Amino acid sequence: MNLTKLLTIATLIIFATQPIVAQESSTKEAQDIRAKVEQKIEEALKNPKAYIGSITDKTEDTLQIKNSGGEIQLVSVDVDATNFVQINKTTKKIKFDDIAIGDFIIAMGYRNGNEVLEAKRILSTLPIEPPKRKIVMGNIINIEKKEIATRELGGQETTFTFPKKWKGPDIKELSIGNKIIIVSTEIEGKDTIRTIHLIESPTPTAGN
Repeated sequence: MNLTKLLTIATLIIFATQPIVAQESSTKEAQDIRAKVEQKIEEALKNPKAYIGSITDKTEDTLQIKNSGGEIQLVSVDVDATNFVQINKTTKKIKFDDIAIGDFIIAMGYRNGNEVLEAKRILSTLPIEPPKRKIVMGNIINIEKKEIATRELGGQETTFTFPKKWKGPDIKELSIGNKIIIVSTEIEGKDTIRTIHLIESPTPTAGN
């Protein structure tokens, strides 16, 4: 066989194998991408989650709850493996039978591909109440350490407590007579300031 024939055969072999190599490379790339996606899904499913709400239905191994947004969520329970705890004034272990429709729970565990939470631990407790917010406009009638008192237009007086941080002027920048707007939240029975806005300062008297 002469040199020309050898070169021709070699060229045909190279061109014939190129699509196969390209196809194998494309297939491998697709497999790698799929493996990464599956890994991400698996990691997401293993990430601990919590479902919080009131029980609306109960079976032998599942709980249906409604969360604060009105969404229905399902919780699967392994009676022998899931840990049940009641938290009120005291904390104590309970059983699945002690949980009833209407109870407020925090279910913690791992969510499966069907969005069902496989519960590892369930806390039965009192409902989480939204913070009581108050908005008041009035004049400062007293300033004492970390507290100020205001009087509204209708004559109602309220005392507010300053936390470590809040939005608005510092206490030293406020004076009796200032007209202010306060947004507060009730914390441990006290109206605690979140935001304070100075509307106007008292009009200075003649000679001052």
